[in-house]
Amino acid sequence: MFSTETIYVSLLTLGEEDRLGNQTHSYAEPVALDGVLVATGKCDALDASRPDGVDVALTLHFPRGYAQDLRGAKVTVRGDTYRIVGDPQRLTEANVPGAWTMPVEVERVDG
Repeated sequence: MFSTETIYVSLLTLGEEDRLGNQTHSYAEPVALDGVLVATGKCDALDASRPDGVDVALTLHFPRGYAQDLRGAKVTVRGDTYRIVGDPQRLTEANVPGAWTMPVEVERVDG
């Protein structure tokens, strides 16, 4: 049996263009999502050019049936906020016997 966690998802919402023609954006209020499988990632970018920072990555496995567009969203996991990497896509549910059908990579940069 796998141990799952509750995370909080803040979806990106696009707004009007600002006076310079750049599209504005904000984040929706965080929504709790139960049943997420959290896998630790790797540590990169710890070198002389970033002595105080490290890119910390996790892979979150979202439960079957989750259908929101996560591009640009933020998530809070274990009290820390991460950015979604790229545009996560759901796996073909018929080909996945388990409860998790969307792997989502997240990143956080410290420093």
